[in-house]
Amino acid sequence: MFYQLLAFLFLIFSNYINSNNDDKIKLNNLKVPKISVIIPVYNMEKFVKECLNSVVNQSLKDIEIICIDDGSIDNSLQILKDYEKNDKRIKILSQKNNGVGSARNRGIDISKGEFIAFLDSDDKYINMNSLENLYNAAVNNKVLISGGNSNKYFKGKKIENLDHFKKEGIVYYSDFQKPYYFWKYIYNSTFIKKNKIYFPNYSSFEDPIFFVKAMNEAKSFYALPQVIHYYRGSDTFKKMNKKKIIDTLKGMLDVLKYSEKNNLDILYNDIVNKINNPYFIKMIKHFSHHKEVKSQIIEIIRDINLKKVRRNNTKFKLNKFYRKIMKKKIKKKIDL
Repeated sequence: MFYQLLAFLFLIFSNYINSNNDDKIKLNNLKVPKISVIIPVYNMEKFVKECLNSVVNQSLKDIEIICIDDGSIDNSLQILKDYEKNDKRIKILSQKNNGVGSARNRGIDISKGEFIAFLDSDDKYINMNSLENLYNAAVNNKVLISGGNSNKYFKGKKIENLDHFKKEGIVYYSDFQKPYYFWKYIYNSTFIKKNKIYFPNYSSFEDPIFFVKAMNEAKSFYALPQVIHYYRGSDTFKKMNKKKIIDTLKGMLDVLKYSEKNNLDILYNDIVNKINNPYFIKMIKHFSHHKEVKSQIIEIIRDINLKKVRRNNTKFKLNKFYRKIMKKKIKKKIDL
């Protein structure tokens, strides 16, 4: 009887140990990664290996890598699957071609990391400590967003520094007011999801409104002077088409309206100056014979508050290209 009791107690103890081990395994599987790196991929077989290598070899190992194939018709998806076989941190989503904004939004929705990073599949992290440095900066300084520097390359040659931070520390967005280069930052995941900050489904200029909303809601971020990101530039003019022109104008209008509503006057003037830039006008003029493009041009020009702009620059005048379009459209006298 005594030995039977011992056997029974041993069985209960064994089950308890095994149950605890199972729970530990489950908990380990549910461990929250420090960063979710979201990578939309569309026909990037030429560069995606270089991109992925820069992520999987990061010194910060506790990450998840979410790759969204946006209907690639080249070998991109197969390359992603090959990497997935060798690295359990990689997750692949596939969708019909629906645009980079839609792909990033899917990544945000399924991400489990404390922070979210975005990387385009033709770009890469410039050193192996990029994510670790950004993560430590965010956590140690208790901020929702941290960012570093990025260099622009064209055909392998460095051509530009992109909004370089010269010193380390807290930066207030009310002083900064930039709308570009969202991929050189990481964002607190709970903050992004709680505030429902997503990308519009545009084919171009979809990222500035995401970045501006995130920055303005966060109020401040932590800046690092280290270069962490390699941006691969391209010939924007050659890549443009009617849809991209329309979406670019829509994106600019989004930022104009948001900046005016939130008293971001520096940002407002920056976007107006970009709209009035000769290079930009050259791009849209090429497509301005399309009714939809012309309609979008009229909408954005109508929305520009010239009194606000001229408070900053008394000599500001809209380019004659816009004035010509508007005078044809509007019969009554208008101060352009």
